[in-house]
Amino acid sequence: MKNKILLIISALLLTVSCEEYLEEKPLDRLTSESFYSNDINLDQATYGIYSTVLYYWRDTRGAGNNIYTMSEVRSDDITLPTDGTQYSNLYIFESYNYNASHNNIRDLWSAMYQGISRANVLIERVTPIVPGTGVSETKKNTVLAEAFALRAYFYYQLVRYFGDVPLLTSSIKSKNDENIFPSREKVSKVYDQIIIDLKTAIGEGNDPNVKLPISTGSTNSARLSLGAVYGLIAEVYLTTKDFTNAALYAKKQLT
Repeated sequence: MKNKILLIISALLLTVSCEEYLEEKPLDRLTSESFYSNDINLDQATYGIYSTVLYYWRDTRGAGNNIYTMSEVRSDDITLPTDGTQYSNLYIFESYNYNASHNNIRDLWSAMYQGISRANVLIERVTPIVPGTGVSETKKNTVLAEAFALRAYFYYQLVRYFGDVPLLTSSIKSKNDENIFPSREKVSKVYDQIIIDLKTAIGEGNDPNVKLPISTGSTNSARLSLGAVYGLIAEVYLTTKDFTNAALYAKKQLT
């Protein structure tokens, strides 16, 4: 009887051992767990966030169909030519005759939230990383600062175009996620989050090590620097009519 019991126990242990042995990590592809494992991949993830900015600030979508033109054409800073149809897609903005179904409006909304989603994923994945093999402390802190600053930038565009907007600071992990259909937050709360994110990016958040560099160097000249975000914070404070803080961060940007 004892021998039978021992055989059964041995068989169970062998089964467990085999199951653990067979639980191998895939080596033929990157996973969400393995991707954020070195400085190069952290840069690639950050470029993915920047690509949203690049897409909507350039005219790759058609003549004049970028976020700057859409904004300025509603003022007296830009006057559209009346001949031809090159800028026909923007005439409705000049005349304030547009709604949420317009391609530019819909695409702006989607693009900004795409950038926010990518920033949220990077922040969640990179924050718990312990610098060491593969990931350096400098790279970790820099890309985190960039992600916070870019998330703030996207919300700054959204709140000025749409007013109350959904405020997502965590990633949506599945179609059953409770954040899949978030309600809109008040403008004041969105601006509060923008300031929190921007201050985090300049080392004034919970972790002072998360801070943008003073200079990005010639090879990374298109990436955010400390001075750029000082300027953005000053602009945000001007927009919210907090002139004291606007002056404070404008001076930091100049020095």
